[in-house]
Amino acid sequence: MDFYRKSQITSISELNAYEGGHNLTPIFKGSQFPIFVYVTAAEFETVRGNKKAMKDLAIQKLNNGPVDISRNAMSYPPDAIYTGKKPYKLTIKWE
Repeated sequence: MDFYRKSQITSISELNAYEGGHNLTPIFKGSQFPIFVYVTAAEFETVRGNKKAMKDLAIQKLNNGPVDISRNAMSYPPDAIYTGKKPYKLTIKWE
């Protein structure tokens, strides 16, 4: 069973990210802040300008992981390891 559903998204947009990639930024019902979902430049080109397709891609990434959903990950590449001062410790590992 999938945890995230497209019907729960109230709004979605995108932000530029590392090396031409983008962060899809869905906001879910009951939340004030978006979840950042990193997608490559090639993946983004398939959904550019199409909110429905952006929602589909965000849900696919969130349900099939791994996705770092912390707000601190928005400017780092998917294989980055960031160890900042508290409370901003972040480790991203993709395999």
